[in-house]
Amino acid sequence: MIWSRLAIALRENKLPDWDVYDSVTSSAISPVTEASVAGRGKPVDFPDFTKGKWKTNPKLDLV
Repeated sequence: MIWSRLAIALRENKLPDWDVYDSVTSSAISPVTEASVAGRGKPVDFPDFTKGKWKTNPKLDLV
């Protein structure tokens, strides 16, 4: 699905609706889950790659 969204954005000469922070966040899900499972289900802090900037990023108006 993400590849089709990228292809559409490129075809329409637009930026994709995600940024590098979205990409690294989605890549961190497995290692964080593995750490939690290794800790017998203990919660693991999820890294904030944006250092809090996600709170002030403009929202995308997706239809």
